[in-house]
Amino acid sequence: MPDAAQSSTEERSLARLLAAPRNAIAEVPICWVVTAAEDGSAGQYYGVAMPANRARRRQEAKVDDEANHTTLRDANSDASRNGGHVPRAQDSIRSPRPIAGDRARLGGQAEAGAGRAAAEARIGPTRRAALLGGAAVVAAGALPAPSVHGQTTGGRLSVGFWDHWVPPANEVMRRIVAEWGEKNHVEVQLDLITSVGNKLLLTVTSEAQARRGHDVLTFGAWGVRDYSHLLEPVDEVMGRLVQQHGPANPTAEYLAKGEGGWRAVPATSGTQYKGSAARMDLMRQHAGIDVQAMYPAEPRLGPDADQWTWETFLTAARKCNAAGVPFALPAGTFTDATDWIGAMFRCFGADLVDARGNITVRGNDRVGQILDYAARLFQHIPNEMFAADDATNNRALIGGRSALIFNPPSAWAVAKRDAPQVAEQTWHFPSPKGPVGQFVPHQPLFWGIWSFSRAKPAAKALLEHLSQREQVAKMVAGSEGYDIPPFASLTDFDTWSTVGPPRGTVFNYPLRPHHGAMPSIACEPAPPEIGVRMYQQGVQARMIARLVQNKEPMDRVLAWAEREIEGFKRG
Repeated sequence: MPDAAQSSTEERSLARLLAAPRNAIAEVPICWVVTAAEDGSAGQYYGVAMPANRARRRQEAKVDDEANHTTLRDANSDASRNGGHVPRAQDSIRSPRPIAGDRARLGGQAEAGAGRAAAEARIGPTRRAALLGGAAVVAAGALPAPSVHGQTTGGRLSVGFWDHWVPPANEVMRRIVAEWGEKNHVEVQLDLITSVGNKLLLTVTSEAQARRGHDVLTFGAWGVRDYSHLLEPVDEVMGRLVQQHGPANPTAEYLAKGEGGWRAVPATSGTQYKGSAARMDLMRQHAGIDVQAMYPAEPRLGPDADQWTWETFLTAARKCNAAGVPFALPAGTFTDATDWIGAMFRCFGADLVDARGNITVRGNDRVGQILDYAARLFQHIPNEMFAADDATNNRALIGGRSALIFNPPSAWAVAKRDAPQVAEQTWHFPSPKGPVGQFVPHQPLFWGIWSFSRAKPAAKALLEHLSQREQVAKMVAGSEGYDIPPFASLTDFDTWSTVGPPRGTVFNYPLRPHHGAMPSIACEPAPPEIGVRMYQQGVQARMIARLVQNKEPMDRVLAWAEREIEGFKRG
């Protein structure tokens, strides 16, 4: 950890940054200070103003690419054997370039991407800075992209897209954007901003506060509603896309349609489902279920697919737990837990708030039914899953300790490199159906244009270009099938049929018409301004924890949830 004198110096630098006027902050050279906790876990990130001479020296310094690659590759080779979760850095000073990849998702592969990003990053002034909650929030720096010129739109465009967990997907995005810019005489600066350490969220927040920054940014699932008053309407763009591709999926529409119309374009890059990722061999051996036969890599359902219900799931969970390979189902307040539990509630029709904003915790008998079911299910799920984070389930599957998780193909992608015997036996397919339907956890991302952008026509043209079939196919291929298009008509690409091993493992990862399933985000259909608060607080998972872990009576659990939601409604 930094010594006291160093910390004091950095605090004084930060104090000077906070004291500076907003327009002055934009010109202050910034670096990221990355600290590591004593136990080796990732520490905190904060922006520090650099003296001009120091910034100049650092900007002139040459980066040894090979050293970066070797160091990060070696570190992650060890880390990925432990499930892919590693400290993000030792005590060091980094450039404002966000650290690429999500360690909880792609382990060593993501770290290798981080090494390349660090080698390519630049140090120097950033124009995006603002204050968040009294703290300095510095927007993530740019990965240099070639300035390109084209023919139609003209001008300049600054774009901040999500830094993909699958490194080849970033290269695909760079090429698509560069080619579009060259054709349309647009000078494009593309920044790839990581979601690690909430960097993407902090970038959105700081730019919204400063009313300056990128023209286009990637927004998380609930971000469009949070900033709809600052986003340029994109109804014309979406009208043409819907005419081409058919309707966008209903969860994307629920999240991105505000203020009377579309406030963002649903993105392909980074959008995911969190259906079942199961070990074929363990499910056959211990649960008697052939998941590959049930969901073959063909546009049809196999035998017993209609029996893939939550009751069947519970029986399989009991048998696999008895065999020592329990389902790794997190039940804390991290995203993976919130997502699968939210989908399960919807499958039972256990909405806590209806679409009009009425609280239905006590007025809906199905809420009690889902809690009764959860109490039975969690008898066969390890108790430590109540403290699990978003990496726990991945590590369990990769390490051969679990027969099933709910996740996109990220765990499989790591296993393909680090545990090929696991990857070869992993199959992806929708999560189970319930009494009222089959809802699969969905996490869409969006591309939004700031209302204060000076390049709105170019921004809209780029987003429409990125949503064309040809470009979507490139993104899906570059991500090895991870990326999910927002239009059902764009789920027929060969990538999902050919990626392996085993070949076809992700064929049923995107929802297809023959599945009869629907995408869902937890807490839907509550009005988004209430749903986002419920989602952030993990209300549904906490209800289960109170019932199962704390052994609270059902009435007390329901009363607690009702009070929480009433508080959210009051704001």
